[in-house]
Amino acid sequence: MSKENKAIALSRGALAALAVELDLHKEGRGTVGDPGQLRSFESHLKDILTQLESGHIPPRNMRKLGMGKAIVDCWPLDSKLGNLLCSAENAYQDL
Repeated sequence: MSKENKAIALSRGALAALAVELDLHKEGRGTVGDPGQLRSFESHLKDILTQLESGHIPPRNMRKLGMGKAIVDCWPLDSKLGNLLCSAENAYQDL
């Protein structure tokens, strides 16, 4: 699998997992973050996915990052969603 395809797959998986967590928050059973933060991450991942699928990936120094830092600073280290989100962002960053 190419690096681009891996980044696309990780981004799609992260978006699906975020949707599940947002639904849990609606039910009052959210486990990490808050709805506002999760929606921000969702928007960020959608932007990444659009870039990846279109092939219009900006140079490394122009890419919007930071989701991973927020997760590492605020979320539990054993968060599966956090690890998935960080993996998706790292795959994008490594292109």
